[in-house]
Amino acid sequence: MDLGYNGLTTRHTTLQEDIFKSVKYGFKAIELRDYKIETYLKDFTLNDLDKMFRTAEIRPIAINSIEINEEAFCNSDMLLEKFTWMLNIANIIKCPYIVVAPMNNVNNINGKRIRQNLVKIFREMSDTCSQYNNIKIGLEYIGSPKAMEKTLDEALELLSAIKKDNIGLVIDTFAFYANNSRASDIRRIKADDLLLVHLNDSNSLRGDAVLQESNRIFPGDG
Repeated sequence: MDLGYNGLTTRHTTLQEDIFKSVKYGFKAIELRDYKIETYLKDFTLNDLDKMFRTAEIRPIAINSIEINEEAFCNSDMLLEKFTWMLNIANIIKCPYIVVAPMNNVNNINGKRIRQNLVKIFREMSDTCSQYNNIKIGLEYIGSPKAMEKTLDEALELLSAIKKDNIGLVIDTFAFYANNSRASDIRRIKADDLLLVHLNDSNSLRGDAVLQESNRIFPGDG
């Protein structure tokens, strides 16, 4: 197991700065943010990025993220186009995971229909990803009250319904805590299915008020 750095932690820094700081402070892996890659590629190439990783003492662990919204249920072409773009990047820089997150159910679509649509889209992405044997999809549930997948239990049920070997789980400890996932569900995870863990703490206890993203803080400070 390697301790890695998530590029969203420093939201406005460049990709180069993230890599430099990650190496400086001893991280062994880094999770790349898609928008930082886009900015980097305005002035450099993917070969430049691959060379940077080959010379640095750190490896890319994931590209984050593909966000599934309700629009994708009607037309998944744009989502699959971005996913293919990420796959090509991951293949060149030898990055093993792409994170995919079902987002909020804004229009309160029926839960059964949500599940059916998510299974369909994840299977489409899995089939596209199957061309790259060294890359897997990380399913991350975001854990908000309106999320399509609110808890670890729901994410496990979705993973079971998808039935694809190249899809595993990404668990965020803040999302796990904020929306009352159960510790007992962790025991249900197969070792090979757990790809990444995002470590966060909370500066507030669960209660009547919904925990927001602003409640995220560094591990150990909550």
